[in-house]
Amino acid sequence: MTWSKGWIANEPSSSVTSAQAQIIAALGDVTTTAAELNASVDANTATAAEINNICDGSASYVKTTDATTYAVLAANTGKVHLVPDLTAHCTMSLPAEVDGLKYTFVYAGAAEDAQNLIITSGANANFFLGGVEHQDLDNNTSATVYSNGSTNAKLTITTPGAGTMVNFLCNGTTWWVWGTVCSATAPAFAVFA
Repeated sequence: MTWSKGWIANEPSSSVTSAQAQIIAALGDVTTTAAELNASVDANTATAAEINNICDGSASYVKTTDATTYAVLAANTGKVHLVPDLTAHCTMSLPAEVDGLKYTFVYAGAAEDAQNLIITSGANANFFLGGVEHQDLDNNTSATVYSNGSTNAKLTITTPGAGTMVNFLCNGTTWWVWGTVCSATAPAFAVFA
């Protein structure tokens, strides 16, 4: 026995096997009432603001300010943080540790910056695990720079250039770090002082 399955996959020339036909027949009359559909939809509603935020691309990134200090907000977890040309060294403080917080910092200046970007957890007990790849813009070489994995709670990115992107992910106590730093000077991990 061969059944047409055009109604299943909108493929008029295709067919199902006898075994598939038996499965379809066993299902019987599978229907859903409008009331059942409405109940399902009503249980999973989103506000207009929530829908707009998801559809609005600007909700996925944060433009950090050109300031000497910047407090990264827990509410901005998962967002890309765009770092502008800086007019002074800038220290960005990660929020209090909560499992799952994640941030990406991207240097978005028009040229290699003359200032440093410093990212810190604020406490040596909340140290960084991992490291970053340094792309040396002067010598066209690369090397990996690691945190010591026990007390380094500060990362200094000296004069970042295009392509600099560093990620931080919190496990509730410490922060995993990875990414790429493009600069003539190697980045450095240190204790928070």
